Amino acid sequence: MEDNRAFEYYGRFDDYLKGELDEEERQKLEEELSADSELQQEFDLFKMSVDIVHVSSINRAVKEAHDRFLDSNPGSGTQNSTSVVTWSLRIAAGLLVVMVSYGLLQFSFVSSTGLYESLYTAWQLPVTRGAQLTYTHLDSLYLHHNYDKVIMQYESLEERSLRDYFIAAMAAMELNDYERAIKLFQLLKQENEKTDTRLFEDETDYYMALSHLKNGDYQQALFIFQKIREDHSHLYNTAVSGSTIFKLQILQWKE
Repeated sequence: MEDNRAFEYYGRFDDYLKGELDEEERQKLEEELSADSELQQEFDLFKMSVDIVHVSSINRAVKEAHDRFLDSNPGSGTQNSTSVVTWSLRIAAGLLVVMVSYGLLQFSFVSSTGLYESLYTAWQLPVTRGAQLTYTHLDSLYLHHNYDKVIMQYESLEERSLRDYFIAAMAAMELNDYERAIKLFQLLKQENEKTDTRLFEDETDYYMALSHLKNGDYQQALFIFQKIREDHSHLYNTAVSGSTIFKLQILQWKE
């Protein structure tokens, strides 16, 4: 796509994604995207890149460059104004090429395994220095990495605490049994709802999202990670970055 046309459409793409187009403009752009596969591809790449560097930052960069250009090249003639516009368009197009190239690079190299490994941290049973802690048999098995026995012991329990659900789910993750882990996390959340408590709620959110990721349920993983990222009081809020969300979106697109 030529630079001038690209610049025009990238501005419209940005307004579209931010919901700033009126109904008529929105419908017109959607019709153009539907009729032009090359334009649709440009839009897809643009949307992919926007999660890393929002286009508004480009607008600021272009404006700052534009102002510097005017400061160093005083004058208000038509020829000078035309040069400024052309120069600004080239800067914008160049920055957008960098963004799209980055998006394509991420598209090629992002994998569920790589993302999982970058986010996963083994959960540890809490240890309070100077205090006497009472561990259950299930706790002891988990502490000694006997994950198979954790599951067996959990299944044999007549009554289960919220902690039992969580430890069994974490053991299932360690055994790469992500479907079982998800079911156990869901049971824990159901019990929290019944008893109006939040025990292990944040931990369950995070590790259930990781289980969905490893299980190939990218949409579910994305939904939970977005919820964590938007909740600044969440225990794992700082563990979920914009890059995490972006990479999950790429995994969805690659399906």
